[in-house]
Amino acid sequence: MENQQYDFNEARRLYSLGFSFRQIAAKLGILPSLIKAEANNNNWQAGQAPNWKQLRKRFEQGEDIVDIASNTIVSLSTLQKRKLRENWSRVTITGLDALRRSVSALQTALDSTPEDDPVLTTRISTALSMAAARLSRAEKGLDPIEFDTEISAIDDADDEQATAELARVMNDWRVDGVD
Repeated sequence: MENQQYDFNEARRLYSLGFSFRQIAAKLGILPSLIKAEANNNNWQAGQAPNWKQLRKRFEQGEDIVDIASNTIVSLSTLQKRKLRENWSRVTITGLDALRRSVSALQTALDSTPEDDPVLTTRISTALSMAAARLSRAEKGLDPIEFDTEISAIDDADDEQATAELARVMNDWRVDGVD
């Protein structure tokens, strides 16, 4: 069998970055045992192991796992296995905090809505009213109101008032030349 000579410069560079012997072997097509022997014979300095706490934090704060894998020495499959094994999850805001943020965001949107846009003002006002009602019920510990229940609970007088308001808005549009 012919004795092959390998250029271990790239292997040494990858090892110093923290790649394992197997990872280097897969990239360069050299047996892991040969890389390990070369590393031991020449006192290669290994790179740092992955900071799993940092990687998990990046994922839980919303960074895509594919992006994390491409920017680190950890492979995508290794990240996915660790994510499953340790039950990594995204940080999500639920419950009252989510409702409070929705109300706040809608209030900010309403405050910045141009006065000459009644349709947008009406839409945001309606959404704000519904979110505020849900928040109020949740803070009191009451069951949330489902959207269908809210719609069916509107009495005829409110329907007539809403229809009249819609007709007025549509008429304003036509007057402004928008059809």
